[in-house]
Amino acid sequence: MQISGKTFRIDDEYSESSHFWIDTSITVADRERQGQRRTATIIIIFCLLLVGLFIQVVNWDQYSLEIIPLKLSEAIGTADAHSFRRISDICEARKKYSCAVDALTELSKLYPDVGDLLDLADLLRRTGSELEAIAVYEKALPLLHRFRPPRADDLSRAHYGLAKCYEKTAKIDQAAKQYKLALESKPEVIQITVAEDYIHLLQGAGRVDVAIQVANDVKRHGGSLNVRLPASRN
Repeated sequence: MQISGKTFRIDDEYSESSHFWIDTSITVADRERQGQRRTATIIIIFCLLLVGLFIQVVNWDQYSLEIIPLKLSEAIGTADAHSFRRISDICEARKKYSCAVDALTELSKLYPDVGDLLDLADLLRRTGSELEAIAVYEKALPLLHRFRPPRADDLSRAHYGLAKCYEKTAKIDQAAKQYKLALESKPEVIQITVAEDYIHLLQGAGRVDVAIQVANDVKRHGGSLNVRLPASRN
């Protein structure tokens, strides 16, 4: 710049420092906003965790503190046989049957115990999944016959469960066979429930004489049945 014939140089230092100050102010403001966003995110996550915890407490009631770590171990793949057994018990107690079925299914893959298989089959049967239950009962029977002699209680339980499934799916002959096998599995025990269900099946199928024979066998061993039967046609 020239003033009165003299040349002067305008120092840009102030201008540059002004720009530096503005840039610094913008950077600080950005950092503040980022910090606020991080804080907001943490608060949201914390609130979601609280909501999730509240939902878990409502869903699981007194089991909430126990089921959360168990379900977590299941989710990350570290659950063992005891964990799956406990998850199943809690789910069934809370009437969350699909959860119980899932846990027992995983347990049967991990450790195919006969008792656990029968628990799974019984649960499937009670919740209306007869075809799936039949498959599990049939898987359990060969394992039962590995014992010498087979465990009578479990054997009768498996045959009775199959009978109920076949009856529900209108397979009368298969159901009758399984009821008979269930009674024969424990000949020294009067199985009133099994006998009554068998008799009702036979009556419904018009096999009255066979029903009367089953009833007489039970009475001969001292049992008392709550069924009405006509006189024998023989």
